[in-house]
Amino acid sequence: MDEEKKQESEEEESKEAETTKEDEKKAEETSTPMIDQAKEVAERIEKATEAQRKENDRSEKLIAENALSGKSTPGVETKPEEPSDQDYAEKVLNGNLNAKD
Repeated sequence: MDEEKKQESEEEESKEAETTKEDEKKAEETSTPMIDQAKEVAERIEKATEAQRKENDRSEKLIAENALSGKSTPGVETKPEEPSDQDYAEKVLNGNLNAKD
């Protein structure tokens, strides 16, 4: 009797396995081109995201390395603005001319 139950349960399991395989095949057959395209786009986005993440890590490492090494780019030197002739004339006429100007 136990053997009959085992055989029945094995048969049921094999039937269930066959139905799940059939369901998977049906799902693959019914997949639309849009779904396939969406999956491809998702894969490309994931690859691009990973590449961007690696580039960001590399950039951060270089910035930190430059800052710690003392080789970072120097600041931009600004030249003092010289007044134009017209500005100078206006200052003289208004009486705002200092000895330093």
